[in-house]
Amino acid sequence: MRWSACSVLPFSFLRMLAMGGVTALLALGMHGLAKADVPRALDTTFLMAQQAPNLYQKIIITQSKAQWSVFQLPTSAGAQLSPVVFDRLLTLRQMTKRPEAKEAVLIVNGGFFDPKTGAPSSFVTAPGKAALSPEQNPSLMQNPTLAPYLSAILNRTELRALSCDSPAANTSDSPKTLQFAIARHLDPQANACRVAWSLGAGPQLLPQLTSQPEGFYAPATATAKAPRDPIGVGVPNARTVVGITAEGQLIIALASQQGPKGKLPGASLQDAAEFLKAQGAVVAMNLDGGSSSGIAYRPNAQAPWRFVFGQINPKAQPVERAVHSVLMLRQ
Repeated sequence: MRWSACSVLPFSFLRMLAMGGVTALLALGMHGLAKADVPRALDTTFLMAQQAPNLYQKIIITQSKAQWSVFQLPTSAGAQLSPVVFDRLLTLRQMTKRPEAKEAVLIVNGGFFDPKTGAPSSFVTAPGKAALSPEQNPSLMQNPTLAPYLSAILNRTELRALSCDSPAANTSDSPKTLQFAIARHLDPQANACRVAWSLGAGPQLLPQLTSQPEGFYAPATATAKAPRDPIGVGVPNARTVVGITAEGQLIIALASQQGPKGKLPGASLQDAAEFLKAQGAVVAMNLDGGSSSGIAYRPNAQAPWRFVFGQINPKAQPVERAVHSVLMLRQ
């Protein structure tokens, strides 16, 4: 299905394409998904809609720089999403065969890590699991080159799921609601909420890009002839990013270098911020990217898995890198 660059299609219309006919109209109220339009300014050349009812909606948007795979989660699916930390580095294909993924329908690469040792470079608090911390990474904590940036590295942006007490009552059996937030690691939470889980990476993309305050970028100086830029802030690359809309819905997006007609350069962090803003996000952050970018998905827990990867090699094959932590949505 091909649409011109000037086409403006609301997500509700794409849901109708995926479901068809009167059934789509009846189902619109079930999903609670954002009704943001795909704007003309995005240079959109190709759109395709798929979905797993009540769990997520997948849309592909191809631009001149990257092909975006966008997964929108309604607020009702929030309680089914959480980080998963594995005992060793695994590719997404390997993860789909693990018991943890038996009921999963979506697996997204997560935080930063040392690819040589597997030691974490990001904070992760996962239900039922010991927390991961950059302080467990000797090559990070004991690196004299990184010493000037250590306080920033230990206070990077994270995605949080918050369990908040009902304002109607303050008893032990009060109903709880789960909502998403994006904040710096040391930022406190409101009294009525506790952090149910968190997944760190960074930097923040919206409402503003904070690469330098989080230690991802440092300009050249008289002693440092070249800028410090470990994740290529302004360089097009494969990216995995998340955003939250004003209504509290979660947007997960992957910028792939593989397009319908061959290799694309990818997205810079500024490109990613502008893309998520156009999808309706008001706050957003970056996850691990480059060769780590990858998402496994399926419409239900009985269906075969499908995969989208961020980078491709010189032979036009997807790069499948083993990672340490992921976001997992279970049915």
